[in-house]
Amino acid sequence: IYFDLKNALGDDSADKARQYSQALKAQLLATGKHSLEGEHHLFWMDQYEYMEESLEELVNDATLDGLRVHFEPLSEAFIATARTLGAIGMTWYVAYCPMVDNNRGAYWLSETEQIKNPYFGSMMLRCGEVRETLREGVASGQRNEPRAVQGHVH
Repeated sequence: IYFDLKNALGDDSADKARQYSQALKAQLLATGKHSLEGEHHLFWMDQYEYMEESLEELVNDATLDGLRVHFEPLSEAFIATARTLGAIGMTWYVAYCPMVDNNRGAYWLSETEQIKNPYFGSMMLRCGEVRETLREGVASGQRNEPRAVQGHVH
């Protein structure tokens, strides 16, 4: 559902983004804060709280700009989780746009290598680059696969 949310933001659809945020929040709640045991228990509890807080903001914000602001901390939590626990069911990509938030930059998780920028949507849909590849079942724990800049496209 995270990828549906990302794509709705890329499509400039605030309504769909809020719907996917609600569905993702329900999925998170169903998964539960205490769903992992052992070495990853405390890590998951932290990420769960970040996700829950971001999703609460997402479901309560009706503006596309506001949704995009709240999408960033959600993405950071999803990326940290994927790096620690491994991609589930497929290869995922960590994408980056250097222009978000007055050139501070921001990351997001993508299911495809093709850039579909959730922070700018149609205004700069292809702005960004893939910075890391997360392979199924492999926890990286770090940005272990730097990629050459393939061109910065607006």
